[in-house]
Amino acid sequence: LRDAVDDALRLFVRAVEVLARAQLRVGFDLRLDVTESIAAADGVRMVTLARPDEQTLPRWTPGAHIDVFTASGRQRHYSLTGDPADRLSYRIAVRRIPDGLGSAEMHLLRPGNTLHIRGPRNAFPFAPNDRCLFIAGGIGITPILPMVREAARHGVDWTL
Repeated sequence: LRDAVDDALRLFVRAVEVLARAQLRVGFDLRLDVTESIAAADGVRMVTLARPDEQTLPRWTPGAHIDVFTASGRQRHYSLTGDPADRLSYRIAVRRIPDGLGSAEMHLLRPGNTLHIRGPRNAFPFAPNDRCLFIAGGIGITPILPMVREAARHGVDWTL
């Protein structure tokens, strides 16, 4: 029995390593247009991005993020907070950090601006169960919202 448990554990660890490598792939390099940029809350800007040619975007799963390269060359990571079923746009929320040059630059974005992004990739994948308790606060809600939507879509009993 001990050998069987050891074998199962080794197989599990190997599967997790393979999954982690697959989930952490760099993803796609894209130039996306800002289609919407609105004040969503005090100090938080909601930015919606889409391809200029209106083609579909790469698929993503709840918990995924994109790397954003600002016009000045800064690289920042933002969780996708939209609906994974929406293949025409990505939505991110950007909290304004006092003295944060990257967030200040992101808060200046308006429709018509273009951003270089890389991704999406997921280092925080949602693993639904029969029941889920989500805990989030402040801007930390952004990767959780798509998880809540996914739980509801699958009939999972969830609490936030």
